Amino acid sequence: MSFEFSVASPFALLVFSLVLSVMGCFLIYWSWRHSRIARETSGWTPVPATILRARAKERAEGYEPDIAYHYAIGGKEYESSQVSIINFYGTSLEGARRKAHRYVATQRVIAYVNPADHSQAVLIPGAQPIEASILFILGLLFAAGGAYLMVG
Repeated sequence: MSFEFSVASPFALLVFSLVLSVMGCFLIYWSWRHSRIARETSGWTPVPATILRARAKERAEGYEPDIAYHYAIGGKEYESSQVSIINFYGTSLEGARRKAHRYVATQRVIAYVNPADHSQAVLIPGAQPIEASILFILGLLFAAGGAYLMVG
């Protein structure tokens, strides 16, 4: 029994390296943009809010925390499920439950509302450096890998 190994065509390698580089650049941009927005949330308006639900929810890739809350500002009522700007969740049921169990239905909390758009709010303001760093590093690795394949 013999095995044959073939080297991918130069064109296929170029396309793959370009895709990898573009994905890396996208991740770098996305982490930078969302980190900037996350930092801005520290200056958003704090308002009283009430947790409506906090549970783990199944999705196609695994599980995520499902946290919804209600708040009122400017004479209008709103509902949101945005906990923070960067939500980097694992897919385990235990991890989703752990994040969801920080909150309990009917619990009074503070939501931070965008003064320019009252429909945007978060429960955890400010940058999440670990999540943003992970995305940034992944972006760098993808971009560097793609560049290496193009040059090497």
